[in-house]
Amino acid sequence: MPKKIQVAIPPNIAYLGELTDAESCDLFAYCKGLSCTAKAEDFGLTPLEATASGKPVIAVDAGGYRKTMTPDTCILVQPDVQCIIDAVRLISINPDQYHDACVARAYECTVTRFEREIQHLVKSVTASS
Repeated sequence: MPKKIQVAIPPNIAYLGELTDAESCDLFAYCKGLSCTAKAEDFGLTPLEATASGKPVIAVDAGGYRKTMTPDTCILVQPDVQCIIDAVRLISINPDQYHDACVARAYECTVTRFEREIQHLVKSVTASS
């Protein structure tokens, strides 16, 4: 991590670096939500991991977050500090209200469902040829 970032980290933030799957699952189990600030995320797997744990997401209104997140699981915000702060405050009021919708959304994005839909698409294309 660059020294500039190290100096600017507030005391309530910890930079953990690369995590194992077990460490990630543990953190998702005990967090209140997830904030994603990347402006050019292609898909957004990390928010889906958070929703699988029933946690709401705050994400920049761009890229893959628009595809994987829904209004009942996420607040999409402009990449602006005040917008992110406002979203954190809003979600913090009752983060548990998002739990069921988050888990349901994560279930919709499973590998099994993806495989089934790809197979269906391939069959429909080959059948019309």
